[in-house]
Order: sequence, then C-alpha cells, then structure tokens
Amino acid sequence: MAQQEGERIFERAPYVSLVSGSASYRKLPEMLARLEAGETRITGLDDRQAGETFETEFTARKNPYRGYITIIEGCDKFCAYCVVPFTRGKERSRGSSSVLEEARRITGQGYTEIQLLART
Repeated sequence: MAQQEGERIFERAPYVSLVSGSASYRKLPEMLARLEAGETRITGLDDRQAGETFETEFTARKNPYRGYITIIEGCDKFCAYCVVPFTRGKERSRGSSSVLEEARRITGQGYTEIQLLART
C-alpha cells in the first residue's frame, strides 16, 4: 500500500519518516543510513517505474528438493480488479545469465527441481 499511497502517508501520519514499497527493498539499508544521518523524510518509491532488469537473492523455502527463482517483478496489465501495476510498478525481468547462474548454484546445493516465480 505504501506504493499506492506514496507521499500522502506523510500528510496523514506526520510522525512517519520512511515510506518504502516492495520495489525498493534492496535500497532499505541505504535509506536507513540516510535517516540516521539526519534526513527526516525519505521515500523509496521511485524505482517501481523503472524498466530495468533486477537482481534478487535466492528464495529459500522449506522443500529440500525444490528451489525457487524469482525471474520477474511487477505487471504491465492494468486489470480492473488488480492493484499490482499501481503498487509493484511496471514489469521488470532478470537477465537470463543471472537466472542461469542462480539455477546452477542451487542445483549444486542439491535441489533437483526449480520453480520460476513472478513477484506480482
């Protein structure tokens, strides 16, 4: 919801100092450091519109045989019932070399199945 409400959150809740959505989770350490350095209001909402590729960490699950690899985030289809394009932003894909590298790494860890994920 942070991505949908954006800076209006500051107006409704003036005690809030950081508004960050799911598309900016990789920048969270940097944003927290900026708060510690004295900035009072920071938003991490700008990269949800980027059409760039992204990188992500391995998604660990409890299944000892199946590894999960996130290959896409966001969505470009503005369905009437869905908030994903407004909250997660435009569709962004990982580079194929990155996906293949991660697949090789997790098969080396003993996973025998790989499930590709879309984070929408």
